[in-house]
Amino acid sequence: MMKRRIVCVLLALLIALPLAAGCQKGPGELTLYGVNTGKADCLLFCLPDGQSLLVDTGLKDTYPRVKAVLELAGVRKIDHLILTHGHKDHIGGLEQLAKDFKIGTIYTNAYDTDTYSKKEQKFLLGIAKNWEQPRPAMEDAEGRTLAGLLLGNVSVNFLAPSRAYSDAEDDNNNSLVLRITHGDVVFLLMADATGLIEEELLSWYGPPEYGGGTHYLSASFLKAGHHGQAGANTQAFIEAVAPEAVYLTGNRAEDVDSPDEAVLGRYEAIGAETYINEGNQLAIVWVSDGAALSTGEYINAD
Repeated sequence: MMKRRIVCVLLALLIALPLAAGCQKGPGELTLYGVNTGKADCLLFCLPDGQSLLVDTGLKDTYPRVKAVLELAGVRKIDHLILTHGHKDHIGGLEQLAKDFKIGTIYTNAYDTDTYSKKEQKFLLGIAKNWEQPRPAMEDAEGRTLAGLLLGNVSVNFLAPSRAYSDAEDDNNNSLVLRITHGDVVFLLMADATGLIEEELLSWYGPPEYGGGTHYLSASFLKAGHHGQAGANTQAFIEAVAPEAVYLTGNRAEDVDSPDEAVLGRYEAIGAETYINEGNQLAIVWVSDGAALSTGEYINAD
């Protein structure tokens, strides 16, 4: 179910990722690092123009792995930092990150008033020279423009949520859902969104049988919702996205249900390659040339 090709750190440093190239693997390529933060999220995109895009920071305790990956990739500055929501497994490493690296623009969900503490909001104000708060909206693809960014030839769209969610409604649904496009390769990042958001996305962007009018959810790469738990990753959503590669930021040694075995079975049934934050790897690396996505390579932490 899971392919593992171990690549030593030394080889990656000397051959695959020379520091002189900065946050970039090869001309015209986009490189994605899924940092092994256990049951937590941190993804680094090295964009074709050399800019860095970091999505979440993992836990405080796993920040040393985040720093190691940033250094391995040749990152000297975080050009763009997207915080999907304010839970500790997504922003726990932020304070130390801000000490170690300059940060360009921080993006948080304007609707999210529930997952960040007042102390955290004050901290964001203190470190952010540029702090933007997009208002995602599940807009019709015809005639209305989604909130998003254009970073060179890579587009980043904020698909959800379209309103605020309280703790009683499961405030994980405040997570920013991202669609990142590099040529023909699409990355769909669900953060901790649950099946409720999946259902709404299907109604807007899914194929006609789910009420939508487009196939905007189709993606080469899916960062599975909520660590691969059963409250997300519904069958209908998985079939609509039909990813080649699925990254589940869970760890069954930390939580037996993250990822859930039934969820793993659903992805296996559609033929997707599954990758999990388990084992000793420092990170998993995928490369897009704009036409296709590579098989994930495991960088050993030893």
